[in-house]
Order: sequence, then structure tokens, then C-alpha cells
Amino acid sequence: MDTETKATLNWKEIGQRFRDVRLNRDYTQLQIGEVASQNKGAIAMFEIGAKPASTHYALFLRNEFGISFDWLYEGVENLRSEKDRTTKKALDRKLIGQRLKSLRLGMGLTQKEFGLVVGLTHAGISRIENGIRTPEIKTALKIKRALNKPLDWLYFGDEEIIPNSRKKGRRMPILNSCSKKKSMKV
Repeated sequence: MDTETKATLNWKEIGQRFRDVRLNRDYTQLQIGEVASQNKGAIAMFEIGAKPASTHYALFLRNEFGISFDWLYEGVENLRSEKDRTTKKALDRKLIGQRLKSLRLGMGLTQKEFGLVVGLTHAGISRIENGIRTPEIKTALKIKRALNKPLDWLYFGDEEIIPNSRKKGRRMPILNSCSKKKSMKV
């Protein structure tokens, strides 16, 4: 895992959000483990941040309770349609690849150029676009940050609902000479 991604993934915070979901639904680790087909030990490791939280467990929480991947992994809730929140979804690597390829082609970029934008190799982009692999969460977060698209869009095709007030004064990241992110109204 590269240094930038490692620094941005705080598994203790992520685990706390997974724990909050479980506790807010009045489940013990054993109970949710049985329902989610995960063992209690794995749930405990996710929740204390000792082990990266599984995308399959996150998918269970999403399908069972309508929790977004963006909230689970980054603590950011995006407005999504009722249909997107309640429809059970699967991690379909072919559809993920099609979404990414469509976006890349819409930007008029080659796989190599697109890889440079999102921080992946040409081969990595090709494997995702061709449905050979599903992007791990760290890869998906790179894509999300580079393209300003929600994780739920990347993994499931959910479209974010952007209120009109936010469209007018949306804050976009820009880079200064020190490469620190700042916000600028556009």
C-alpha cells in the first residue's frame, strides 16, 4: 500500500463506524456475524481497526441497512435516491469496469492517461475495465478522490443527488505549489 493511501485510511475510525452501525441496530458481534456470514472474531478485528474492514461485510451492511460505502469508509454521507438506498446490490466487477471505461472515454483519455490521473498503472486500469478484478477499497478511494465520484457510484452506479444550493457554490480541491489540498469556490 502506498504511503498516501496508508495515511488516509484510518482503520480505527472506519472500524468505529462499522461498530456504530451494529450497535445502532442492537446486534451483538455474534448475532451480526451469523446474519452476515462472518465470524465473531473477524467482526471484532474490523471494529477495533486491527484488520481492514472487508468490502463483503460492508456490502452486507449496505444491503441490510442502507448504509453507504462512502459513509462506512470515509464518514461522508452523500444524498442518494430511495431506490439506490434500498435496492440490494452486488459487487459486479464487469459493471464497475463498464462505468469506469465509460467515464474514461467520456473524458477522451487513453488507459495510460487515465491511470496517471487516478494513480494506477495502465495494466491496473485495463484489469478493472475488463472486469478481471474488482478494485480494492484503497484503489477505489484513489479513483474517488481523483474523479470526485462517490464510492457508491463506482461500486454500484448510485448517482449522488446534489442540492441546487451546493451546485452553485460547490467546493473543489485545488493544489498549490506545496501540493497541499485547498478549497476554492467555483
